[in-house]
Amino acid sequence: MFLEKETIVLIVQSLGQGISMTDIPKSSPDFEREKWLAQIELEREKSRAEQEFRSRELTLKERAQSQQEHELALKRQEARLSRWTNPLALAIFGAAFAGLVNAGLNALNNRYQLKLEREKGEATNKLEANKSEAARILEMIKTSDSDKAAENLRFLVDSGLLAEGPLSIKIRQFLEARKPGTGPFLASSQPIFQGPGASISKAALDGLQGQGLTLGVTVSHFNSAVDFQMLKERGIRFAFIKASQGATSVDRAAEAYARAAKQAGVEVGLYHFFTNADVSVQFANFLAQLTSIPWNLPPTIDCEQIPGSEIPSNYASRVAEFATKLEQQFGIKPIIYTTWPFANEHLDQQVSKLPLFVAQYRKERPSVPKWWTDYVFWHVAEGVHDDQLLKQYDIVAFKGQVAALAGLSAGRK
Repeated sequence: MFLEKETIVLIVQSLGQGISMTDIPKSSPDFEREKWLAQIELEREKSRAEQEFRSRELTLKERAQSQQEHELALKRQEARLSRWTNPLALAIFGAAFAGLVNAGLNALNNRYQLKLEREKGEATNKLEANKSEAARILEMIKTSDSDKAAENLRFLVDSGLLAEGPLSIKIRQFLEARKPGTGPFLASSQPIFQGPGASISKAALDGLQGQGLTLGVTVSHFNSAVDFQMLKERGIRFAFIKASQGATSVDRAAEAYARAAKQAGVEVGLYHFFTNADVSVQFANFLAQLTSIPWNLPPTIDCEQIPGSEIPSNYASRVAEFATKLEQQFGIKPIIYTTWPFANEHLDQQVSKLPLFVAQYRKERPSVPKWWTDYVFWHVAEGVHDDQLLKQYDIVAFKGQVAALAGLSAGRK
């Protein structure tokens, strides 16, 4: 039999307040049984309360453990992130990255250097090959004869001694279009001056033409019966004719020679031998010749040692004054004829802007006086010893082609 609900509540409340079971009124003969059942129910309630408490305590512990695990995860993540924000870590990483970049650049640089060395080697080999071919060509045309030079060039290209390419093609084209007796050549390797004194050989004279120089002569009344037509046939393209000297002297053959040269198609230049006479008087003497005799090359001032007299200290300034008068009169710069030692000693920068006509024999090429940087005309030799005509004339050369001669007097008044 079960106790009534009110009875059980009364028992529980009594026990909770420290009231003995004996003090509870016994309303039933089965009170002992009810007491026992109440205790069992109480134990059950207590057990359920303890289980609920333990369950809550376990839940709290699980939450605490979960919180700790979450905090630990956050700390681990923070630690991982701190590796990349730590100055030391960043420094190590930066150094490692820089090392990798430098290694890459070094590798690229080494590859580029190897490429440059290879290209340099190829260019050097090509240059040496070109030099060898150029030397071969020069040796082949050192014959003093244009036809022989052409024959030698043909041998070069036909034998394969010249590599097939633009150069060999141009040589073949030149040989096909060339007319007999024309074309470039050089004098043989013999010295220019082989004959007596300061004369030159005909072969060497031809070699000067092969170098691009234009040949001419100087004449005066000392040269008798000058045949300018024959001179032109020998390759002479211009003549400097003495017109005057000092204050009053004139060359009696100047006008006749100038007109004969012009008729033969030879360019004419007139020169004045400069002395210690008054500059204005000398200018008047030369001017009279220049206005009566035909000429188309600039007037030339002959500056040399005067036999039997001393050179004044103001020689250079006197020459400069004379040149200025000529330039003002004709609108073109006159030419200075002189020798290398005389110019170095007696001329100066006052006349260094004027075209230079330098006399120097027994040289492969002339030395230029210190006041100039280059020459325009060169007095090469005192005749051609193995040519019956040219042995009578001093040989001069213009540094350029015939067409450029006329340009020297451009702007003449």
